Amino acid sequence: MTLKFYLDKRHRTVNGEFPLKLVISHKGKAALYPLGINLAENQFNENKERIESHPNKVFLNNHISRRRIDVQEVILQLKSDGKLNTMSATEVKNYVKAKLEDTEDNKLLFTDVLHKVADECNTISTKSGYLSVEKLLKTFCPSYAEFSFEHITFVFLDDFCKWLKTKGFNSNTIHLYISKIKSVFIYAINRELTTCF
Repeated sequence: MTLKFYLDKRHRTVNGEFPLKLVISHKGKAALYPLGINLAENQFNENKERIESHPNKVFLNNHISRRRIDVQEVILQLKSDGKLNTMSATEVKNYVKAKLEDTEDNKLLFTDVLHKVADECNTISTKSGYLSVEKLLKTFCPSYAEFSFEHITFVFLDDFCKWLKTKGFNSNTIHLYISKIKSVFIYAINRELTTCF
Protein backbone atom coordinates (compact mmCIF):
# COMPACT_ATOMS: atom_id res chain seq x y z
CA MET A 1 0.00 0.00 0.00
CA THR A 2 1.49 3.33 -1.09
CA LEU A 3 0.23 6.91 -1.29
CA LYS A 4 1.52 9.47 -3.77
CA PHE A 5 0.42 12.93 -4.92
CA TYR A 6 -0.33 13.15 -8.63
CA LEU A 7 -1.32 16.04 -10.93
CA ASP A 8 -3.95 14.54 -13.22
CA LYS A 9 -3.17 16.08 -16.60
CA ARG A 10 -5.91 14.08 -18.31
CA HIS A 11 -8.51 16.52 -16.97
CA ARG A 12 -7.89 20.23 -17.62
CA THR A 13 -10.19 22.76 -15.92
CA VAL A 14 -11.65 25.80 -17.66
CA ASN A 15 -8.83 27.85 -16.09
CA GLY A 16 -6.22 25.64 -17.75
CA GLU A 17 -5.29 23.97 -14.48
CA PHE A 18 -5.21 20.30 -13.46
CA PRO A 19 -6.66 18.57 -10.38
CA LEU A 20 -4.22 17.34 -7.74
CA LYS A 21 -5.06 13.84 -6.52
CA LEU A 22 -3.74 11.29 -4.07
CA VAL A 23 -2.91 7.96 -5.70
CA ILE A 24 -3.81 4.99 -3.50
CA SER A 25 -1.86 1.98 -4.77
CA HIS A 26 -2.88 -1.42 -3.46
CA LYS A 27 -2.36 -4.95 -4.80
CA GLY A 28 -0.84 -3.67 -8.04
CA LYS A 29 -3.80 -1.39 -8.80
CA ALA A 30 -4.29 2.33 -8.26
CA ALA A 31 -7.24 4.56 -7.40
CA LEU A 32 -7.27 8.37 -7.43
CA TYR A 33 -8.59 10.33 -4.48
CA PRO A 34 -9.39 14.01 -5.36
CA LEU A 35 -7.99 16.70 -3.07
CA GLY A 36 -10.09 19.65 -4.27
CA ILE A 37 -7.05 21.60 -5.46
CA ASN A 38 -6.31 22.66 -9.04
CA LEU A 39 -2.82 23.71 -10.16
CA ALA A 40 -0.99 24.86 -13.25
CA GLU A 41 1.48 22.30 -14.57
CA ASN A 42 4.51 24.33 -13.42
CA GLN A 43 3.12 24.62 -9.87
CA PHE A 44 3.64 20.97 -8.96
CA ASN A 45 6.98 19.19 -8.65
CA GLU A 46 6.20 15.56 -9.38
CA ASN A 47 9.54 14.21 -8.12
CA LYS A 48 9.34 16.01 -4.77
CA GLU A 49 5.52 15.72 -4.58
CA ARG A 50 5.45 19.39 -3.60
CA ILE A 51 3.52 22.45 -4.70
CA GLU A 52 5.88 25.13 -5.98
CA SER A 53 5.63 28.54 -7.68
CA HIS A 54 2.20 29.10 -6.12
CA PRO A 55 1.38 32.16 -3.96
CA ASN A 56 -0.20 29.88 -1.31
CA LYS A 57 2.33 27.04 -1.57
CA VAL A 58 3.13 26.90 2.17
CA PHE A 59 -0.49 26.58 3.20
CA LEU A 60 -1.39 24.20 0.37
CA ASN A 61 1.57 21.89 1.10
CA ASN A 62 0.56 21.79 4.77
CA HIS A 63 -3.03 21.12 3.74
CA ILE A 64 -2.23 18.17 1.46
CA SER A 65 0.22 16.75 4.00
CA ARG A 66 -2.56 16.73 6.60
CA ARG A 67 -4.87 15.10 4.09
CA ARG A 68 -2.35 12.33 3.42
CA ILE A 69 -2.12 11.72 7.19
CA ASP A 70 -5.93 11.54 7.39
CA VAL A 71 -5.98 8.93 4.62
CA GLN A 72 -3.15 6.96 6.26
CA GLU A 73 -5.05 6.85 9.54
CA VAL A 74 -8.16 5.41 7.86
CA ILE A 75 -6.04 2.80 6.03
CA LEU A 76 -4.23 1.85 9.24
CA GLN A 77 -7.61 1.30 10.89
CA LEU A 78 -8.68 -0.93 8.00
CA LYS A 79 -5.45 -2.91 8.40
CA SER A 80 -5.94 -3.18 12.16
CA ASP A 81 -9.50 -4.44 11.62
CA GLY A 82 -8.25 -7.09 9.16
CA LYS A 83 -10.26 -5.62 6.28
CA LEU A 84 -7.51 -4.15 4.10
CA ASN A 85 -6.38 -7.40 2.43
CA THR A 86 -9.92 -8.19 1.27
CA MET A 87 -10.34 -4.82 -0.50
CA SER A 88 -9.31 -3.53 -3.92
CA ALA A 89 -7.64 -0.14 -4.41
CA THR A 90 -10.95 1.36 -5.57
CA GLU A 91 -12.78 -0.05 -2.56
CA VAL A 92 -10.15 1.43 -0.26
CA LYS A 93 -10.46 4.81 -1.98
CA ASN A 94 -14.27 4.74 -1.74
CA TYR A 95 -14.10 3.76 1.92
CA VAL A 96 -11.60 6.53 2.69
CA LYS A 97 -13.71 9.08 0.80
CA ALA A 98 -16.90 8.06 2.61
CA LYS A 99 -15.18 8.01 5.99
CA LEU A 100 -13.49 11.40 5.67
CA GLU A 101 -16.30 13.22 3.93
CA ASP A 102 -18.91 11.87 6.34
CA THR A 103 -16.84 13.24 9.22
CA GLU A 104 -16.50 16.59 7.47
CA ASP A 105 -20.20 16.77 6.58
CA ASN A 106 -21.02 16.59 10.29
CA LYS A 107 -18.87 19.62 11.06
CA LEU A 108 -20.16 23.16 11.01
CA LEU A 109 -18.63 25.09 8.12
CA PHE A 110 -16.91 28.38 8.88
CA THR A 111 -18.47 30.00 5.79
CA ASP A 112 -22.00 29.18 7.01
CA VAL A 113 -21.44 31.03 10.28
CA LEU A 114 -19.73 33.93 8.52
CA HIS A 115 -22.86 34.37 6.40
CA LYS A 116 -25.05 34.28 9.52
CA VAL A 117 -22.95 37.02 11.09
CA ALA A 118 -23.07 39.06 7.87
CA ASP A 119 -26.86 38.69 7.61
CA GLU A 120 -27.30 40.02 11.14
CA CYS A 121 -25.21 43.15 10.52
CA ASN A 122 -27.00 46.48 11.04
CA THR A 123 -25.39 48.25 8.10
CA ILE A 124 -24.68 47.36 4.50
CA SER A 125 -21.04 48.45 4.85
CA THR A 126 -20.46 46.12 7.82
CA LYS A 127 -22.06 43.23 5.96
CA SER A 128 -19.98 43.91 2.86
CA GLY A 129 -16.86 43.85 5.07
CA TYR A 130 -17.55 40.25 6.06
CA LEU A 131 -18.32 39.28 2.47
CA SER A 132 -15.08 40.94 1.33
CA VAL A 133 -13.14 38.79 3.81
CA GLU A 134 -14.88 35.70 2.47
CA LYS A 135 -14.02 36.60 -1.11
CA LEU A 136 -10.35 36.98 -0.17
CA LEU A 137 -10.35 33.70 1.76
CA LYS A 138 -11.74 31.90 -1.30
CA THR A 139 -9.08 33.45 -3.52
CA PHE A 140 -6.34 32.57 -1.04
CA CYS A 141 -7.54 28.99 -0.58
CA PRO A 142 -9.86 27.44 -3.21
CA SER A 143 -11.00 24.72 -0.77
CA TYR A 144 -11.93 27.28 1.93
CA ALA A 145 -15.67 26.73 1.36
CA GLU A 146 -15.28 23.20 2.80
CA PHE A 147 -13.47 24.36 5.96
CA SER A 148 -14.79 23.74 9.45
CA PHE A 149 -13.61 25.92 12.34
CA GLU A 150 -10.82 23.42 13.01
CA HIS A 151 -9.24 24.32 9.65
CA ILE A 152 -8.92 28.02 10.51
CA THR A 153 -5.71 27.60 12.51
CA PHE A 154 -3.03 30.08 13.54
CA VAL A 155 -0.82 28.79 10.72
CA PHE A 156 -3.65 29.30 8.21
CA LEU A 157 -4.26 32.88 9.42
CA ASP A 158 -0.54 33.67 9.44
CA ASP A 159 -0.23 32.46 5.84
CA PHE A 160 -3.36 34.44 4.94
CA CYS A 161 -1.86 37.64 6.43
CA LYS A 162 1.41 37.13 4.55
CA TRP A 163 -0.54 36.57 1.34
CA LEU A 164 -2.56 39.77 1.90
CA LYS A 165 0.71 41.70 2.28
CA THR A 166 1.93 40.36 -1.07
CA LYS A 167 -1.32 41.67 -2.58
CA GLY A 168 -0.59 45.19 -1.32
CA PHE A 169 -2.93 45.37 1.66
CA ASN A 170 -1.67 47.58 4.51
CA SER A 171 -1.43 46.50 8.16
CA ASN A 172 -4.60 48.31 9.24
CA THR A 173 -6.70 46.65 6.56
CA ILE A 174 -5.23 43.23 7.36
CA HIS A 175 -5.96 43.78 11.07
CA LEU A 176 -9.55 44.69 10.17
CA TYR A 177 -9.98 41.48 8.14
CA ILE A 178 -8.55 39.31 10.94
CA SER A 179 -10.87 41.01 13.44
CA LYS A 180 -13.82 40.03 11.22
CA ILE A 181 -12.67 36.41 11.29
CA LYS A 182 -12.26 36.63 15.07
CA SER A 183 -15.83 37.99 15.34
CA VAL A 184 -17.13 34.91 13.52
CA PHE A 185 -15.35 32.69 16.06
CA ILE A 186 -16.79 34.68 18.98
CA TYR A 187 -20.29 34.46 17.46
CA ALA A 188 -19.97 30.67 17.13
CA ILE A 189 -18.49 30.19 20.62
CA ASN A 190 -21.18 32.31 22.29
CA ARG A 191 -23.84 30.13 20.64
CA GLU A 192 -21.96 26.91 21.49
CA LEU A 193 -21.49 26.08 17.82
CA THR A 194 -17.76 25.47 18.27
CA THR A 195 -15.13 25.26 21.00
CA CYS A 196 -12.28 26.25 18.68
CA PHE A 197 -10.52 29.58 19.18
